[in-house]
Amino acid sequence: MAQNSISSELNDLLITHDFDVDALSTKTGKPAVNERGVPDASEADMFSFDWVGPTGKNYGTMVILLDQNGGMTVYFGDNLGRTMEPEDKKAWYGDGESGSRGFLEQLKNFAIRTSKIRGGFGLENLSKLKYAIAGQAALTESFYGTKKVSYSGQPTEARLMIKHTRPITEGDKRYRYVESLFIETVEGERFRLPFRKLAGGRAMLEHVRQGGNPYDMRGQHIAETVNQLNVLSQFRRAHRSCV
Repeated sequence: MAQNSISSELNDLLITHDFDVDALSTKTGKPAVNERGVPDASEADMFSFDWVGPTGKNYGTMVILLDQNGGMTVYFGDNLGRTMEPEDKKAWYGDGESGSRGFLEQLKNFAIRTSKIRGGFGLENLSKLKYAIAGQAALTESFYGTKKVSYSGQPTEARLMIKHTRPITEGDKRYRYVESLFIETVEGERFRLPFRKLAGGRAMLEHVRQGGNPYDMRGQHIAETVNQLNVLSQFRRAHRSCV
């Protein structure tokens, strides 16, 4: 399933809940548009709306971000999930007695069902959104390549290489469908990285450009930090699913 299709499906899901959705681009911070400059939800990677419960009470802004690693993260404030009206809490978490699914479970199931969302499903406080947007906007810059691989950086310097899980077609984002990451030196030597996080790949690329390599002390520290963040993210998701 192409990214455009995932964005469209997510937008449709939100609209069925009667949310007033803004389909945005993290790169511009404005409504996503197609090649003709027409607003187009299929081009969006960020969806913002106010979560209004069945009682009509507004619990504040909620944002869903489709990140550069293929993951879906939901950002919301402290009002959601805490001081909620009983009816609204059931709509949010679900009702075990009636078997009805809550909104959070519907989003999680959507992430699982859309198989190209490979980076997982997570929940975060809204205060962290600005950092995620800044990082994602930086990662979307200047990727180029073939149907099978993409590069960031010029051949005259060390560059980041992405090997894709599927051929890249017109309209696909080159920073998605990451099978593996490599650092390629000016001499053409390639180092396969022990992770698939593009943010970590950027950090390693900068380290190599400064004269290091992925296997020295600093390079190993970057790899260990990325792996620790992956484990922490998995733990958070597992913990939240049990709450």
